[in-house]
Amino acid sequence: IYIEAGEYDAEAIEKYPVRFEIDELRCIVCGFCVEACPKDAIRMDTGTHAPAVLSRPLAVFDKEALLKGPPVEHSTDVLTYRVPLKTVAPPRDEEPSGSGH
Repeated sequence: IYIEAGEYDAEAIEKYPVRFEIDELRCIVCGFCVEACPKDAIRMDTGTHAPAVLSRPLAVFDKEALLKGPPVEHSTDVLTYRVPLKTVAPPRDEEPSGSGH
């Protein structure tokens, strides 16, 4: 992975990727990129492997190429598989029968 960082003017957010590339031909499946990713966007537990390619440029992915792919969901993705927090019943429009009003 090659990342070139840029900095925001605001101090709340330190950096953002100006340039981001993943070269799958150089990957040795060490997992350092997974540990370093602050947003859990790089995964090695999905069982999905890179397809074979016939030329080197097809194995290098930049941010734009990665965003073109289909959305990926995995059972360990917290935001995808969380239980709804709806615990309050919606208000009823009519009063129960026998209230005498």
